[in-house]
Amino acid sequence: MPSNTAYASSNPIEISMPVEQSFEIHGSSSAAVDQKGLYELSANSSSSPMPDKSEENKYIFTIDGTDHLDIAVSDDKTGIYDYTVKQITKDKSGYKYDRSIYKVTIYIQNREANSLVPQIIVQNESGEKTGEIMFRNSYRRTGGGGGGNSDDDESKKEEEESDSSFSISEETEIKTPDTVDTGSIALWIILAAISLTAMGVLSYMQRDKS
Repeated sequence: MPSNTAYASSNPIEISMPVEQSFEIHGSSSAAVDQKGLYELSANSSSSPMPDKSEENKYIFTIDGTDHLDIAVSDDKTGIYDYTVKQITKDKSGYKYDRSIYKVTIYIQNREANSLVPQIIVQNESGEKTGEIMFRNSYRRTGGGGGGNSDDDESKKEEEESDSSFSISEETEIKTPDTVDTGSIALWIILAAISLTAMGVLSYMQRDKS
């Protein structure tokens, strides 16, 4: 760690803080999804070195899709600088944004040959060292529209098909003796009478031959 006395160098050093974003898409085409994440790097002290285009100790930047951005700051003296990195993307339907907050501490020390050497330590909200600044965002299609079907849509489709099959079976009429056409009953009676008459005639003819 550096001493309390700041050492200035004629050769400023550049320090890079890589920020990574991963973006997963479920049930839609990548072309229809906004994969941009909006982020903020803020310094805890006004004396902390900041990237170009920073305002009021804050630097706003975007990352599109699965990608990373190297945030560069430069300084010419020893010191300890604390930063916070977080995502400030506004919530949208179907999108899930990583709300992790990272604390970044930069130690700039004076080493041999009067050269400045930086050391970067990254911690998560629990104070654990992570070694990286990573945000994991995702999108899952939740309703109608183009770009494929989500798991919920597939489940709804199966339920609708099941209900449709059940409705068809309910509407199918099953005939019982109570619903048989009376015309058919009359026809059966006539046929039975004809059969009985024929049997009687045959029996009479056989007795007459005897």
